[in-house]
Amino acid sequence: MSKETTQTPAELMPTIVEPSALESLARADYDVAIATAKRYPMHGDARGIERFQAEAIALATSSKEVAEACLYTLPRADGVIEGSSVRLAEIAASCFGNIRAASRIIEIGREEVRAQGVCHDLERNVYISTEIGRRITTKDGRRFSADMIGVTANAAASIAIRTAIFKVIPAALVEPIYKAARKAAVGDIATLAIRRPHALRKFALMGVTTERVLARLGRQAISEITAEDLTTLAGFYNAIQAHETTPDEAFPLPINEKPGTGGLVERLKGTSKARPDAPKPPKDESPPPAEETPQQTPEPTETPLPDTVLLDSGASFPLAVVCDALWGHARAKGYSRPRLEKEVRDYGAEEVARGFGLEAVGLAQKIAELQALSKEAAK
Repeated sequence: MSKETTQTPAELMPTIVEPSALESLARADYDVAIATAKRYPMHGDARGIERFQAEAIALATSSKEVAEACLYTLPRADGVIEGSSVRLAEIAASCFGNIRAASRIIEIGREEVRAQGVCHDLERNVYISTEIGRRITTKDGRRFSADMIGVTANAAASIAIRTAIFKVIPAALVEPIYKAARKAAVGDIATLAIRRPHALRKFALMGVTTERVLARLGRQAISEITAEDLTTLAGFYNAIQAHETTPDEAFPLPINEKPGTGGLVERLKGTSKARPDAPKPPKDESPPPAEETPQQTPEPTETPLPDTVLLDSGASFPLAVVCDALWGHARAKGYSRPRLEKEVRDYGAEEVARGFGLEAVGLAQKIAELQALSKEAAK
């Protein structure tokens, strides 16, 4: 005989799990945020989209520096790829409105660090989550140092949140903003002569020679660098600063040149090695007569460094005055006077000033103040 079991109505009822206090708070937070977004829409119609693009373009083109920060350039085997940087993603998220975005590190493994980026459009209820992995080992398999792993993790988190934001905000809405920022970053032809050396100085501080920059751009001389080339260089600079690439990846050494052997400057000075196929003259071991010693051609000497400094604005000032204006900041950084003078000559006054946290306007004001004091003292 089979045994039949019966269940009481109470046993047939589903078990109700009470939410925890933390879950209730999170749910209430989202409910309030979504309700607020629905009550005060910002991009739900054509008028909201127009407002978003107008505000974002105004921010992205507010200055040449901001416009350049909105771009990035990465090297690839068949050329380069260009796109919108995390700075442009921040501008887009701020102007789009009713949006939540965040990133976090989810794993630090032996060879890779992984970051997650999330973005939630509260108004349209669109939620995107992305994961980005970045290598934390060198080409020969050695693991990065702890500090470098932290830097790489931050770079991965930035890429993850940028990707999530640009998946929620349609590319059709972001493209006009990117084009406007790129146009503002290109500038006009009149400023090319000033902007070329300024761009090259920034890469010189990273150890990238002018020859490597020209090779990447496919140019033979500095005078051939165009406004579009400067925009590409700005994208490379942003990608290197964000640790999305390295100077050696962006500007590889020539195939026939080894690190530390020097480049164009060394060859112009006549210090590069002779061609392997050049025949060597026979070595004469007998000492020449003292009275008939042939005159040797003097080796080329470097042009004396100028005593004036040319600013990006076109104005020139005595080197001593420029160094006096920077001396307070340089001394706080532990600089000596000769070191300060050398860096001003090598990299330019504005670039050194920016390294001290002083903008070009502040440097010009300090120089003007020093000149005014000198005139008063002369009286």
